[in-house]
Amino acid sequence: MINYFVILMLLILLAKQITFIRKIQIRTKKSTFEIGVFSVALLALAVLTIFFAKGYMHYLIALTAASFLLINWMKQGLASSGLLIVSRGKEEYAWREISSAKIKTSDKINIDFFNTSGRRIASHSYDMKYYKDLMKLLRYNKVKVDVIKSV
Repeated sequence: MINYFVILMLLILLAKQITFIRKIQIRTKKSTFEIGVFSVALLALAVLTIFFAKGYMHYLIALTAASFLLINWMKQGLASSGLLIVSRGKEEYAWREISSAKIKTSDKINIDFFNTSGRRIASHSYDMKYYKDLMKLLRYNKVKVDVIKSV
């Protein structure tokens, strides 16, 4: 019975994350390190499942959990409604809650987002091909932008 409850809860969380994914206009760029760490985590989950699963329900739980982890990791980015982050608490910050952004450009775009009290909310990396779209979205939503160009 508890297995059904766990699967139900994971499916509810998965559905919530999918609604966030659908909102994203500009996705973050994942670093090689991030991809490596995530791959190791999925591999560890697979190994634990293979060695300790006692029935098909355990495999289904592991598959649902892996899907949830993947979707949760992919949901970082910018939407028309605001900033989407991976966090234990608040996952979406509306544009009215973001006062400024510090942008550093090189081969990629690194952005630090700050709330209205000046505290850093998140730091994201984006592909350079999204520079104009990022600037347009930030300016449209009245976020103060400070651009620092690296040489």
